[in-house]
Amino acid sequence: MTKLFYTTTAVISLVFLIVCINLNSRINELNTKYHDLEWTVQEHELSIQRLADRNNAQDVILNKLNSEYQMRERQRAKELKEVAELNGVGG
Repeated sequence: MTKLFYTTTAVISLVFLIVCINLNSRINELNTKYHDLEWTVQEHELSIQRLADRNNAQDVILNKLNSEYQMRERQRAKELKEVAELNGVGG
């Protein structure tokens, strides 16, 4: 009975040790994946911030170009109106 008890205890201890080693390796693997994903999220956040900055710069350029275009169109309309009045055309 004593020999069987020690053998059973040894087998159970060995199985428990193998399970613990397996769990430890899985935990390490999950930690590595977690840190890799954290790094990826940080890279994406930086990329999104750069895109937002570029978008803001493009908005500024577009607003400036639109303003210049509208100013030129108003000037052109004013000139056309003056020419039409000189020629006696229009109402």
